[in-house]
This record gives sequence, structure tokens and C-alpha cells, in this order.
Amino acid sequence: MTSQHTEQQPLGRVIRDDLRRGGHFTQMRREYGELKEFYLSEEQHARLRTASAVKGFFLTTWWLFKSLLLHMSSFRRILLLVTLVLLGLPRCEMHAQRLQTSTETGGAVIVVLLLLLMMEVKDKMLARSELQAGRVVQKALIPENPPQIPGWSVWLYYHPANDVGGDLLDYLPLSDKRHGLAIGDIADKGLGAALLMAKLQATLRALAPDTPNLAKLAFKTNQIYVRDTLANRFASLIYIEISPDSDKVRFVNAGHQPPFLIKSGIIEEWRKGNPALGIQAGIEFAADSIDLAPGDMLLFYSDGLVDARDWEGAFYGEERLRADLERYKIADAKLLGEKLIRRLQTFVGDSPTHDDITMILLQRTK
Repeated sequence: MTSQHTEQQPLGRVIRDDLRRGGHFTQMRREYGELKEFYLSEEQHARLRTASAVKGFFLTTWWLFKSLLLHMSSFRRILLLVTLVLLGLPRCEMHAQRLQTSTETGGAVIVVLLLLLMMEVKDKMLARSELQAGRVVQKALIPENPPQIPGWSVWLYYHPANDVGGDLLDYLPLSDKRHGLAIGDIADKGLGAALLMAKLQATLRALAPDTPNLAKLAFKTNQIYVRDTLANRFASLIYIEISPDSDKVRFVNAGHQPPFLIKSGIIEEWRKGNPALGIQAGIEFAADSIDLAPGDMLLFYSDGLVDARDWEGAFYGEERLRADLERYKIADAKLLGEKLIRRLQTFVGDSPTHDDITMILLQRTK
């Protein structure tokens, strides 16, 4: 999307609407947190946790300024440094001619800074338009509504950390007797992870209809993923199949978090699964199965759920998740899922989303 295609609105109305919208302090706090999350390393974050407030402020300011310079093009970096030097020159000389010159220099500095800002915003707009196009495509690959399967209640949730995400969420209506669900996580986030996710999803959709043996399905998927992906770009995956006339949930777990079984008010974490996809070719996988009575549920989730953090850096974690599942005695998948999301949102508050969050709640209804 270029500036020519941007909807033209009166500037005064836009600024007035901005002022009326409110929530500016919250937005400033969120964006400042996102700046630190993006630019600072884990080592720098660790130093800030042990530094005093004053020292932390100066360290953060210097690190952010240094990162800004390092991420600019050479021309823009030099231009910014020159303007900052000119901005720091004495501005109030006694002589009238020097005062006029100083004022003109200050005006030129402001113009140059505005031009630099426009260059950076232009780059951001170009990148954002590409990401928005990718988001539209990715959204089309994710089930718009939960599947309606006789005898089952299915609740789905997908929330990417960025414009596009690296989590996989899919529903595969294979036949009247076979219904497939998939949840996965690429070992990264953003556009690169989204592209690998789309590749993995296409592979799964191509193989699943003709591969009822889930162990063989995982084996074939891994062979293709190893062949076609980049080194050290692993993926976790749980592929699930259910049938309207069966209480059995069949699934294969390739390196993903094991699901939580919610049975008669008792919460049990299922055993760990197989290695992740992409580690090496030739890995043999073992499938799993669980019989659910009416009312029983299975919660499948990506690590973005338990890795969600509040402003102090505390993780939501598996223990909180288990405690919340035990606290909410809700015998409905949709209501339980919505309750978990509200609980998570209350916990993280205004802190930035660090990773994609994906969930499947699967309940046997009769």
C-alpha cells in the first residue's frame, strides 16, 4: 500500500480523533515494551533486571539509540549523526547575524529529521502492505468457524504475535467417518515461520486423506519437511483424527506439548510424544489414542499460551494453566475456552504478545 492509495482525510479531523480516542499512556507503555523486546538481547534484559531505575533508563536509552543506528542504511545513519551534531551546536549567540544563522541551521535540522522519519515510515508501509497481504492468505488457511462434527464439540483459537504467525491450526474433513485436526508450531515467528507453516499444512492436507495410519502419516510428513525446509527450522505437530461414531481420539504427537485430559473434574497431562519434525529423516513415530466419555475434554495448545508474560516478565506457565483448568468447572468446550482466554488476558494485561497462541478444545458430547 503506497501513500497514493492511502485514504485522504483532513489532518485536523485525524488529530482530533486521536486525542479523543484516549488510552495514550497505555499505548506508549505497550510500544515502549515492544521496542525493548525487539531491540534488546536476552543479556541486556538480564542486566536491566538487576540495575537501578536511573541506571536502567540510561542503559536502555543508549542501547536503543545504538540499535537504531545499526539498523539504518549507511546513508541514513550518517545523515542522522550529522543532524544530531548540528542540533547540539550552540544556538544562542549574542551577535544578531549568528543568531539568524543558528535559527536557519535549526530549521534545516528539523527538515532533515522529518525527511529521515518519512523514509523510515515509507519502508514500514511497504513492509506492512506485504505482511497484510500475507495475513489475508494465512487467515484463509485457518478454519473460520469450529467444525460441526456429530457427537463432538470443538473449540478453536488462533492469535498470532505478529501480522502473520508460525503456528498451525487446521481442520481436515476427510470423509463422513474421518475428521482431522492439526495444531503445530514452527520454531520461529513472523513471515519466515508463516511460509514454513503453509508448506507443512499443504503437506499434511495432501497426505492425510490417503494415510489413515497416523504413525505413517507423521513419518511421511517428516521426510518431506526434512527434504524441503532449512536447517535447524524444526516444527512441532499434533495431528488428531476423530469419528462421529467413536469415543476414541487418535493422534500423533511430533515434539509438541502433550495435551491436558479433563476427565470427571480431574486434570491429567498426557505423556510426551515423539521427536519434532525436521530433526532428521527416517525417524519412526508412534501414534496414541484416548477414549473419552461424554463430557470429557482434551486441550491441545501451543507453547505461546504457557510462555505468555506479564509486564514483570512472569510466565503464565503450565502450573497456572493446570490450576485454572481445575478452578473452572465448566462442562462446555466453548465456554471453557473463552474463560481461559479472558484469564490469560487478565494475567498479561497490556504487555506485548511474545509468541503465537493456538488452542484446540475437543469434547465428547454423547
